Amino acid sequence: MITFSQIDHPGRLVKECDLYQHFHNRQARFMYDYNFIRFKKMPTVQEFKVIEDQFKQFHAERKQEFIKFYWPENEPFPTDIEHYLQQENYEQGVLELFLLEPQDFKAGKLNSAVTVEFVDDGTFGDYLQLQYQQDIEISTTFASQKSQLHRTRFESKTTKQVIAYLKGEPVGAVDLIEGAATIEIDNFFVKTHYQKQGVGTKIQQFVMQQAEGKTVVLVADAEDTPREMYLKQNYQYNGFQLESLKDFTQTKK
Repeated sequence: MITFSQIDHPGRLVKECDLYQHFHNRQARFMYDYNFIRFKKMPTVQEFKVIEDQFKQFHAERKQEFIKFYWPENEPFPTDIEHYLQQENYEQGVLELFLLEPQDFKAGKLNSAVTVEFVDDGTFGDYLQLQYQQDIEISTTFASQKSQLHRTRFESKTTKQVIAYLKGEPVGAVDLIEGAATIEIDNFFVKTHYQKQGVGTKIQQFVMQQAEGKTVVLVADAEDTPREMYLKQNYQYNGFQLESLKDFTQTKK
């Protein structure tokens, strides 16, 4: 059975107990999804407050101005936990896990003008520029920091970067993370101006061709528009996970 615990996260497990796992990535301290605590079971409010204080101190010592938590899969918040998180101004999110067997993919209409290929030495510059344009919407600092992560992934043996072109212009990308029985879709996007032109569908068709009988896995934001596209393409919903984030740089404003 495929669960959220199998989703790739480039962080090192620095602490584990019966209640939670703590992951940290010192090379990418700015990345929320690389530095977090994941609860194995739901804590009480009192337990959470103790863990929260310890986590704040751990990140403060490393000049990380945020804390992020993933909660037990397929469990809603108890009322007291939910009230506390709201009171403390945590940003809340819901992630959904989707699975697809490659042969069940429903492609719909494809755009023959779109070409998709693995990133190599010749196209890595296009890939970096495309990612930078996407990441700069957050900030120039974030985009610059993220570029180093893209370089690290380019050298990875388990991650393959994919780029899509429309009439010679780079317009979309995805990273494929290979597991023993799965291919995980990560960092999947199409430039805003080129959405709804069959680019995303062509990228996914390419993914299915590479899957070689492995299950295709992706995590989507429950609020995200592409969720509906995934369902139409025959992805199967496989559960949810709540997430909570407090960014202290935002609360200072």
